[in-house]
Amino acid sequence: MERQSDGTIRAWVTAPPVEGEANEAVRRLIARTVGVAKNKILLVRGDHGRMKTFRIEGLTRVEIDQLIPGEQL
Repeated sequence: MERQSDGTIRAWVTAPPVEGEANEAVRRLIARTVGVAKNKILLVRGDHGRMKTFRIEGLTRVEIDQLIPGEQL
């Protein structure tokens, strides 16, 4: 997982996009990376698409930026 210069975060998982398996894999990856329980990671948009929006409860944007590697904004 890495942060891009435009502020988006790219993640790669090997789970198939079937029955929500890929979405769940991304939730687990985000939870592990930022150190929160996976139930704090909410899929806001993109349930069936490649582009997704997640909300991480309990962390500020500054904290998330510090925890996810990539280009600084």
